[in-house]
Formats: sequence, structure tokens, C-alpha cells
Amino acid sequence: SRLLYSLEMLPSHLIRGDMFIEAGDVLSDRGFSKARYRHLGLPSAAQRHVKDVELLLARIVPGPRDARINSRPYYGHVIRQAYGAFVDLMAGKGESEERDVFDGQEIAEALVVMGTSFSEWLCWNDAISVWMSCLSVSSLALAKKAALLYTIGIAFLELSDYGQAVASLNECLE
Repeated sequence: SRLLYSLEMLPSHLIRGDMFIEAGDVLSDRGFSKARYRHLGLPSAAQRHVKDVELLLARIVPGPRDARINSRPYYGHVIRQAYGAFVDLMAGKGESEERDVFDGQEIAEALVVMGTSFSEWLCWNDAISVWMSCLSVSSLALAKKAALLYTIGIAFLELSDYGQAVASLNECLE
């Protein structure tokens, strides 16, 4: 339907039309994020959101991806704003009934996708925060929880926070 197409493709059409501010506004809009995950499904919506943010960053920070990573102060706020509404809804901040629409595995999967994107752009504190939100999902399988704690530990190592890294890595072994 037209609604599904709009929810999936609107940001990328705005970006391709050089309407970067408008695309950023749409990607950071809580209502758009909510409509997107309700109609596309949570895992698909999260992946599409990441893809759109990647496209936006590729257009506003020119050059190869490796070179763009060095421009982190410029794009970090773009990623935070674009993912903020989506992550807040999934992490249960704000409207609590939103979290009840999906099962814990879908919520965890979507949060892992967002956290992984943060980590790929070297936004370690944001990645850790999102991944920590995953740990609160009650139905998270023990193996996935251990893998998540390991990933968080590695992220703390990237930040040279050795105390937190050791604590997280020890917790994943328990």
C-alpha cells in the first residue's frame, strides 16, 4: 500500500532529493518512528532506519566510509537524533504500552541493530547505552544475554574503561 511505501521510502527519497534537514527531521520524529515500526515490523523498521541514517551520513559527510568515521564530532549528533526516538520507544521510555506491542526478542533484536550501528560509527557510549537497554528485556535468552555482556565489555575496552570492561566480561561468564 502507499502507506507502507511511504514509511519505508520517504527518508531515502528526501535524502536523494538533497533535502537533508527534512530527512533528519523525519528520521528523528517519534511519530514517524512509531508508525514505521508498527507497520513494517520492528526488526525490519530498525534495519531500514539504520540504512536511511547510513545514506544520510554518506550524503552529508562526503568521502569513503572510513574517512567519514574521522568526522565523528560532526555526525555523532545526527545519529543520536535519528535513533533517539526509535530507541527511546523500544527501551520503554515514554509510552509504556508501546513496548508491550512486540515480544522481547523483537525489541532486543531492534536495539542490537541500533547499538551495532552506533558502534560501527565509533559512538561507543551510545552503543553501550542501547545494549544495556537490551539487558532489561526479560525474555532475553541466557546465551544472547552473555553475548551482549561480552559485546558491552569489548566496547568498554574501546573506551579504555578497563574496570567496566572486566566487570561486564566477568558478568557474561556467570
